[in-house]
Amino acid sequence: QIGNQILDPGISVGFSGTVLGTPVDVRAKIGTSPFSLDASLAIGAFKAGGVQVDETQLQIKVSPTESFVAFSGGITIGNTKVSVKGNVGYNITDGPWVDLTGSIDNLSIVPGFLEIRSASVTVKVRPKSGSAEIQAKGDFTFLGDVTKVDFAMTMANFKLQSIKADIQASRTIYGLVKIDG
Repeated sequence: QIGNQILDPGISVGFSGTVLGTPVDVRAKIGTSPFSLDASLAIGAFKAGGVQVDETQLQIKVSPTESFVAFSGGITIGNTKVSVKGNVGYNITDGPWVDLTGSIDNLSIVPGFLEIRSASVTVKVRPKSGSAEIQAKGDFTFLGDVTKVDFAMTMANFKLQSIKADIQASRTIYGLVKIDG
């Protein structure tokens, strides 16, 4: 204790600066009574050849009552963009948890045959309470025609609550007949 300021025992380190022209911020604190770790890493957006890397963040926390890893970031290669965000952890009240969100835009798997125009997925799982939520949406080109998918599933108290799947497809057969629905 220094005057009114109380400093917990442990070690703290930090760095803010640039690496190869990209902003970087690193922070870490290790506590000793009780043991804990709280660290963060932030890397600014940068371009490497034909790849654009979005701002990336990582946070790690370890303590007697809660531990988790949280992250976010994304990349763009050509016209294809992929983004992810989430956290995975555990606390003594809720037990383990998983929260993930991801998206992809403009991915041509086989040009003219299978293309992902845009797709996203969100997953939230709480195993201790038996709850889960999954949502997925997508807008695809399949065999040259557009297909849209919207899927949702919820579970509570270890019981399935709902499943919803909506698929809208359009198909043109021999250039003469179009089926849409």
